[in-house]
Amino acid sequence: MRGSMEDVMREIAGRISKGGDPPGDVSSPAGKGGDPPGDVSSPAGPDPVPGTMKRLSNASASATITGRCGETMEIYLRVHGDRITEATFFTDGCRFSRLCGHVAARLSENRALDEAAGIDGEAIVSMLGQVPREEAHCADLAAEAVRAAVHDWMLKWRMRR
Repeated sequence: MRGSMEDVMREIAGRISKGGDPPGDVSSPAGKGGDPPGDVSSPAGPDPVPGTMKRLSNASASATITGRCGETMEIYLRVHGDRITEATFFTDGCRFSRLCGHVAARLSENRALDEAAGIDGEAIVSMLGQVPREEAHCADLAAEAVRAAVHDWMLKWRMRR
């Protein structure tokens, strides 16, 4: 683990500007903790919002989880057959919650439901490369939300049978 949150955000923003993936495209809203979007006084520059940060209308399944930190992560899944064809998220959390939500959504897409249920915090952290210790719980929150959304789909599917 090296550097502060600002260092992590700078490195990720550098990867994004060079077209690197993960975490992918970014653009979005104010989170908790005084980090409004576009705050140029922030050492990390403008606060990025992933393109996957949106509530998905007509989602096949969704889940909302609130972590011990008080931040909430919502995951929305569109499912066709047994595969997730689209995944989005929404959070009221910090920058790192937004990055973890984005990675969780990207990892879920084009996967079978049982594969998506296996996404854990470690998989999300490994996609980001480095995570400040005090922010690692955000990855677990995002992974838990994915599992809960898969569970929601399973319950809905069972009721339709």
